[in-house]
Amino acid sequence: MGEAQNPFRDWVSFGGYFLSQFLRDMKLNADFLWYFHVIPSLIFFIYIPHSKLLHIFTFSVTIFADRQKELTQ
Repeated sequence: MGEAQNPFRDWVSFGGYFLSQFLRDMKLNADFLWYFHVIPSLIFFIYIPHSKLLHIFTFSVTIFADRQKELTQ
């Protein structure tokens, strides 16, 4: 069975193509892109209080465990 299409995903794809038209002639270094992603991610990770971070991970595990429990009943 097919899953429902997410309209946001379609717009993100369109936005990525639109952005690529402006960056067509630009040569980017893959290391630059990696650092451009990793450094802000680490800063964001440090910014979040660790108690909130623990809550984020445990909440996801709780949802997954509850769904598994519903499926086995």
